[in-house]
Amino acid sequence: MSSSEDRKFGQRLRQARESKGYSQGELAVLAGMQPSAISHFEADRRSPSFDNLRRLADALSVTTDFLLGRVSEPSASGPEAARLYRSAKTISKGDLETLARFAEYLSAKQPVAAFTNAEAVATRYGQLSLPIDPFLIADRAGIVLRPSDADEPGVWGSFLKVGDNFGIMYPTHIKSEGFIRFTVAHELGHYFLPGHAERFFQNGSVTKHTAPIGVPSKDPIELEADDFAASLLMPERLFKEAMRELGVGLQAVKKLAERCRTSLTATAIRYALLSPDPLAVVVSCGPKVEYCFVSESLSTLHGVVGKKLKGQPVPGRSWTKAFNDDPKKVSGTNEVAGTSQLDDWFDEAPSIEMGEDVAGLGDYGKTLTVLSSKDSLPDPEGAEEPEDEEIE
Repeated sequence: MSSSEDRKFGQRLRQARESKGYSQGELAVLAGMQPSAISHFEADRRSPSFDNLRRLADALSVTTDFLLGRVSEPSASGPEAARLYRSAKTISKGDLETLARFAEYLSAKQPVAAFTNAEAVATRYGQLSLPIDPFLIADRAGIVLRPSDADEPGVWGSFLKVGDNFGIMYPTHIKSEGFIRFTVAHELGHYFLPGHAERFFQNGSVTKHTAPIGVPSKDPIELEADDFAASLLMPERLFKEAMRELGVGLQAVKKLAERCRTSLTATAIRYALLSPDPLAVVVSCGPKVEYCFVSESLSTLHGVVGKKLKGQPVPGRSWTKAFNDDPKKVSGTNEVAGTSQLDDWFDEAPSIEMGEDVAGLGDYGKTLTVLSSKDSLPDPEGAEEPEDEEIE
């Protein structure tokens, strides 16, 4: 790209994204990228490859020429526009006029993404306080709910379509209310989010989409449904109000989980993503870290990048390491509280004392660790920028 096109690209990308009502994260999912990449592109800190340019244009249904600033109007383009064009060629003039009026109606309303946002769904179905009831939402939306069959022990949830009717099957063999509620909310995401049902139910009148337990998905559509479930059960405004009331650390997470009727792990992840306090949530299994989420304020420190911990050994000097060495503590849902240094966990981070609260997750065989600090943080100068990675 030329320098003039560079300067226009970020502005055009933001304009197209906002006109569709997408957040940077939502556009990242649709284009198969990381949210940090969208942020870099819009700030003109980086230029997209030709492949990424095409994917962004397709996700936004605009031409690449518009994004590059070569034309002034965002002409419709991409797979969806092509489908509309093919359909328009074969329908009657009267139906075409109806389609045009409906398009005008949709464009005059709020963007579709706003209507399919999880918190908007909760509000639409009268869920205005914690806990949010996904079963009630499904019932009011006309979705049939059934417990899963006993012969499918490895399936965590199913989304079904029979003719024009939708259904959700949820597991009962895992005795966790939070898990079951998250499963139903995840499948509701497939119902409410644009393009999900169309992707799953292209052929036949009786179809079924299932997701296996314990197999993390890299499919953006499944990750988007997970985000929907977390946002539905733990709406940002209500969750933040509760956080301010309940404080910091593992005990706050436990109280939030009780209030939201969500699992401890899902609550802790949401807590890390929304908390204004410097903290990290780590899930480990035996000697290895499985994943880590850090709050925005902690991520400003040099060397603190949650994804760097994935697959790394649990620090030898941590309370978590000693806890994990005793499987009975993990399976017995024991808890322990102590302190550790931030640079024990993140090698290049400053040496800051952190509270370290540890809890076993029972039959899952995993451990939840909450690292938190109430002290002021040092100047974040030198903090790492997130890497511009595409989703695998």
